[in-house]
Amino acid sequence: MSDAVGGASQTELLEGTARVVAIEAGTVWLEPEPAAGCGGCRSLAACGGSAGRGVLPARRFCLTDVPQPRLGERVVVGIPEGALLHASAVAYAIPLLTMLAAGTAAARLGGGGDGAAALGALGGLAAGAVIAHAVAGRLAERGRLAPRFVRRLSSDAGATAADPHPDTACQRT
Repeated sequence: MSDAVGGASQTELLEGTARVVAIEAGTVWLEPEPAAGCGGCRSLAACGGSAGRGVLPARRFCLTDVPQPRLGERVVVGIPEGALLHASAVAYAIPLLTMLAAGTAAARLGGGGDGAAALGALGGLAAGAVIAHAVAGRLAERGRLAPRFVRRLSSDAGATAADPHPDTACQRT
């Protein structure tokens, strides 16, 4: 974790490494580098941290705040610690809570039957997924869930840093 880059506020960031794979009109496309196992135990071969590596295609994302990017260079990107918790709450808590509330309401209004509760729960889950999608879209538009450029990884002693709050959010087309 590190201090926020380039600003007076001290925001803790969760950091990861990515490689520049494309540069298009001020937009830099990056691919996250898979983390090596933590090495904290002797079960590295059975570790879930390496599951699926090499099987699924790498997921690309874009940034607009990387100064003078070079194709193939490695950079450190970060997201505020709270963003991960917030995204998890939106993705999981909203659908779960609407499912439970709708299932309970349907069971009480439908005479306490299991069928009514199950249908209510499914309807609540669907409604929660729609609500979560809308909330996540608003958070993404505001840049609250977007990764930020932190520094370059190089053998040079000086790392280049950028404003952690990009003016625009790039959209994948």
